[in-house]
Amino acid sequence: FSGQHYKRWCLLELAVCAISVPPYMSRIPYGATILNDKVGLLMFMRLYLVIRVARDFTYIYRRRGDALRDSAVRKTRPQFNWRLALRSSFHFQAVSFVTGLVVGVMTVVAYCIYVLEREEQPT
Repeated sequence: FSGQHYKRWCLLELAVCAISVPPYMSRIPYGATILNDKVGLLMFMRLYLVIRVARDFTYIYRRRGDALRDSAVRKTRPQFNWRLALRSSFHFQAVSFVTGLVVGVMTVVAYCIYVLEREEQPT
């Protein structure tokens, strides 16, 4: 990887972090809206970090050095990315993988619906 590659990912990460609305900045004293607090829902885009951590702690990703040494003999080089790690995690722990995925998605969606609907139905 080149330095340019890391610079691009760093700028993308900074752009995602810059989306959040600072606390108490969504309204000025007279009630006129400056920044809508619903923009903060875009911070859920940062959940890709959970996928990165899950990738780093899977068995197949931790043992990738052994696979790469073996691939030097076979002339094929496996590609170790998040897709392979999540696929192997699903293969070995299907029930807990699907349960965690469903609970996580349902929690995020329920919170988004709550935030979007709380102004329409205040109580």
